[in-house]
Parts: sequence; structure tokens; C-alpha cells
Amino acid sequence: MEASSKPFDIRRVGPAIDIALEDAARTLNMTFEVIKRPYPGDCPYETPVGLLSMLYHQEGIDAVLGPACSQGIQAAARLAQYLKLPMVSGLGNLVLRKPDVDMFKTLTILSYNLQKLSGTYCILMKS
Repeated sequence: MEASSKPFDIRRVGPAIDIALEDAARTLNMTFEVIKRPYPGDCPYETPVGLLSMLYHQEGIDAVLGPACSQGIQAAARLAQYLKLPMVSGLGNLVLRKPDVDMFKTLTILSYNLQKLSGTYCILMKS
């Protein structure tokens, strides 16, 4: 997102992504052509999946960082899986993977799941 009230819009995480890209170039000798497409709104549902489709078909992207909100990840992650496109997100605490369903195979979530964490704390408190 480009100018959200949330702590994970492009103004806040963009510099960290830039540092990671510089570090990858310096230490791993890997460079990436980065296409940044921040979108308006506070965690919209439709925009991430539409934007992902457009970037894949018009720009020929090979991977994606984002979306920036858990709400948009589910639809975008299903599209990414269909396109066999790796997706990495720092969020996704609303995404629940079901062991009996083959879903979100190309999505890597770098955060924890609040539902699972609260369940863990409940079990610890009962002990």
C-alpha cells in the first residue's frame, strides 16, 4: 500500500526492501529488476489480486513480494499458485493452511498466525 495508516505500507517497508536488495547484490552477487506497484487504500481485498494478474501478464514478473495485508493474500496467493509464481509476504496471520487441502503452495509467510499462537498460550496456561 502506498500511504496507509498501517505500519507496513511502502513508506515504512520500502527502505528495508531496498537494503535487502543492496545486500543481496553485494554479498550474493545477485541483482533483481524490481517493479514497485504500491496501491491505494487500507488493506483492500480486490486490488492485490488484480494488480498481481496485471504484473504477471503485462510485466512478466517472476516473483512477488506482497501483498501488504492479510485480507488480500488469500485471493492473490491462489492466483500465484495457479501461475506457479513464488510469493513472499511479511503478513498473512489470517491465512490458515489446511493439511487436507492443497493450497498456497507458492506462498511463503514470514509472520506468525495469531490463532495458532493464542491456542499455544491457552495450552501452556492450562498446564
